[in-house]
Parts: sequence; C-alpha cells; structure tokens
Amino acid sequence: MPVISVAPVSAPAVPRASLEDAQTRAKQAVAEFKQQARQERQGVKAALTEVRTAFAEMGKYVNSARNRAGHSNAREALARDLRGIRNLDANAPLRLKDEGLKSERIKSRESSSVWKRCVGYGKATRSGQVQALATRHGIDLAAHGGKVTRNGLWIAQLQAADNDVIIAQSAFDRKSATLGSALGKAVSLLKAPDASITAPGGEGARTADIPSTDSLLTRLRTGVAADVRASAGEVPLADARSLFKTPLMDAFNKRIDDARASLDDNVARANEALRRFDRQTRIDERAPALVGLVKADPIERERHTVLLAAELNKLQDEWAFGTVFGTNMGCRAVQNMCRDTEYELDGASIKNEIEERKGPETFLRGEKSAAYQLTSYANSLDSSTVNAIARVQRQIGLNHFADGDFPQTSYRQATHTPAMLNTLHEMVRTGQLLRPEQFLSTATRVEDTRAYPLIPTVGSSALIEFRIKGFSGMPLASRYPFAGERWERVYTHLSTFKVVSVEEQHHAHVVTLLEVPASAAQLKAATLLTR
Repeated sequence: MPVISVAPVSAPAVPRASLEDAQTRAKQAVAEFKQQARQERQGVKAALTEVRTAFAEMGKYVNSARNRAGHSNAREALARDLRGIRNLDANAPLRLKDEGLKSERIKSRESSSVWKRCVGYGKATRSGQVQALATRHGIDLAAHGGKVTRNGLWIAQLQAADNDVIIAQSAFDRKSATLGSALGKAVSLLKAPDASITAPGGEGARTADIPSTDSLLTRLRTGVAADVRASAGEVPLADARSLFKTPLMDAFNKRIDDARASLDDNVARANEALRRFDRQTRIDERAPALVGLVKADPIERERHTVLLAAELNKLQDEWAFGTVFGTNMGCRAVQNMCRDTEYELDGASIKNEIEERKGPETFLRGEKSAAYQLTSYANSLDSSTVNAIARVQRQIGLNHFADGDFPQTSYRQATHTPAMLNTLHEMVRTGQLLRPEQFLSTATRVEDTRAYPLIPTVGSSALIEFRIKGFSGMPLASRYPFAGERWERVYTHLSTFKVVSVEEQHHAHVVTLLEVPASAAQLKAATLLTR
C-alpha cells in the first residue's frame, strides 16, 4: 500500500477541565431532578390518597342522607311489587289484598267472581284495598283517576328515583367543599408549572388538557347521580382517583419523563464530548509514532480497514483457521510456520482430533460440507498464509490504533526460563521492544488463564502471568470448541510490546506488556519472547 505520513491533528480548543465540569453539572442536574421528581410523585400519591378518603366520606354522607329521606326504601318496595305483577295488564286498576299471616298480594281491582261483580259484593272492601296500595307507594288517587295501575307504579318508581337523585346531589353539594379542596390540591400538583420538572423548551402538560377542579367535581356529581339512579340500595361509589388516570396522570408522567430524557441527553452529550476529546488527544499523541505506518486520511484509513478485514476473512477461510488453531496439532503447526519452519499439516488428522474430543457424530448430517472445508484448508495451510494473516492483522491493529481506539486488556500464563525472566526485568529499564516468536494466545478473563494446569518445558521454572494491553489482538474461536473453552485474543509474531513492569506476587511473576507500533527496523531488532 502507498504509505502517507500522519500529520498531528491540532488539539481540541476546549480544555478538558471545562468538559469535565459540564459533565459533572449534567450528572448533578440528573441527581437533583431524580430527588425532586421523587418528592413530586410522593406528593401526588398523598394527594390522590386524600382524594380517595374525601370521596369515601362523601359516599357515606350521600348514602346516609338517602336513607334518612326514605326514597331508597320506597324504590325497593316499588321494584319488589312490580316484579310480582309483571304479568298483569299495564293499565288495569290494582288493589292490595291482605291475605293474612302478614301476607299481602297485589291483584286486579275487579273481583274474579262474576256474581260479586254483578251484585257489587265487597266493592267497599276493594276500594279500601286500592287506597291501601296508593298509600303504600305515596300515589295521589285523585291525580290518577282514582286508580292505581302497573304503569302508575312504574311512573312512581321513576319519580322515587328522581327524588333519590335529588337528595343525593343535595348531599353531595353540602359536602363538596372538602372533596373540592382535595381535588384542587391534586390538580395543582399534577399540572405544577415547575420549570425544573419540565423539559427545556417543552410545555410539559398542556393546560388545555387538564380539567379544572370545578369540572372534576361536576363529573363526580354526575357520576354519583348515575350510580344512585342505577341502584336503589347503598351504592359503592367509584374511586375518584380514576379521574386522574387520563389525561392528568398521563400528562404528569410525560412531563417528568420528558424532563428526565432531556437531562439524560445532556449527560450523554457531555460524555460524548469527553470521549471525543480523549480520542482526539490519543490520536494526536500517537500520530508521531505512526508516521509511515498508516494512511493519513481517516476516511481512506477506514476504507483500507474494511478491505483488510475482507482479506483476512479470505485468508482464514472464515472460521477454518480458528478451528485449525484450536486443535493441538493445528496449533503446533501454526507456531512452527511462524518461525518459518515447514510443518506438514494433515487435514484428516485435524478432523480426527476433533472427533476424538467431540464425538464421532460431529461431522455428520449438516456438517459434512464443513468437514470438507476444514480438511481442505488444513491441507493447504502453509507459512506464507500464516505470515500473510499476521501482516494483515498487524495493519488492521495499527489502523485502529491510529483512530484512537482504547487498548484491549487480556491475560496469559506461561512458564519461562530464569534467563527470559531476567531479560524481561532488564527490558523495563532499557525500553527494548519485545516480540513473540510465535502466535501468543491470550484470554479476556484472568480466571480463564488459571483454569488449566501448566506443563513446564525443559529448563522453564518461572511462572509468569502476562497482563497485556494491545491493539492488534486477533479474536479466534473454533467452530467446534472443546468443553469450557472460550474464544481467545491472539497476538501474532509481528506485534511488538514494551515491558512496563515486572512484579513478583505470591503465585507468579506478573509482567505488564503494552503494545506499541514499530517500524520494520524496530520489528527486526525486537527481542524475541521465547521459553
């Protein structure tokens, strides 16, 4: 690729301290808002509880007034009598006959006996029974042509219901001050125009959407009338808090949610400004070390990274390289190829190793084509492909490093000779670069490095735990992982590190490595990390 030197980008004009201050203020605003919103919600909850209590008292008072007036009892008596005469003619005159043993029955005024009707026998008695029925239900016989009919009883029932409603509404009006006060408090809290609980630039809950206290009282009064008209007995009045479900509660919650979202956006913008500042700072600081190693223009570099990723995928034949490297035989072969030592790799042996550990059915059914792809790739893998993978991965890492990406931390445990340990100690002082002589497998979790016991090689007695911060780690995973194995981050033999520190802890020597970009000359001169 053509190499263009990287010119340092000018530092951001806004000091970092100002961005940090803006971030702190934004977070503090969110904390204060959460506390205030919590207090508002608690206030609304208490106000709605007060509304419920006031309305419950209203219900008791209304029902008590109805019971004193007696209209409820009259309605129940009329309803009971009407159920008993539903088969009689609607306009036939009726009477209330006493049948003894405290038993009464409404019958047609005319006797069922023909001779009694002809001679007028018992007429006076039947007239008295008509009067008894009229008196029972408060019907003025003179106003109704001297007779009581089923239709007349039905009209009397409607009138009794109207009177019951009038009593209930009068009682409601007498008791409405307490309920109105509770409603007014709830309304004022729900539509509070507190600027701190309203999104900047927003209107919060629109006043037009919020009913007044008087309109809420009117709705409740109308609801009480409907409840009373529907039932002659004591009615369990609906919970007045339901009035606040919409639009008041929706508007209240929206106002708070919008304000919180706005404040969260401020925090996100402050965080993003700091991230951009820090990224640009890293880009500026890294630029001198990347002269001649990456493309200068960020857009060209991004395109180049995309092309390199496609090339790497082709070199690895998608998942095939990671699967080969995940086997014992494949790993040994790749490590020998890194040292340009030819190693003949047999695809069938790779397949057999996987079947031995995963089971003979691994490559049956839908995996037959995968078995062919794996064995073909393993048979063709050689040192030139391995070195090409390393070169492409190194360049991808350098591009990400130039873009200001954070280094990624991973871990590795290995045994090395005392001489290698001494060399690492010395490199902390000299700053000499370190380069692996082969692919360096690392884990993203330190506990994964301790999951498998180490087998010391000849002359290796120093247990070293590497903590690596790098930018060119290549994620690799097998298509057929063995039990407990996770994907790993692999640094190639073309990556270079500074030895930051070597510390002796109770279980191992802890060596911290920091990956740094290196020219071809520096790469060649780097000390090899060997056993």
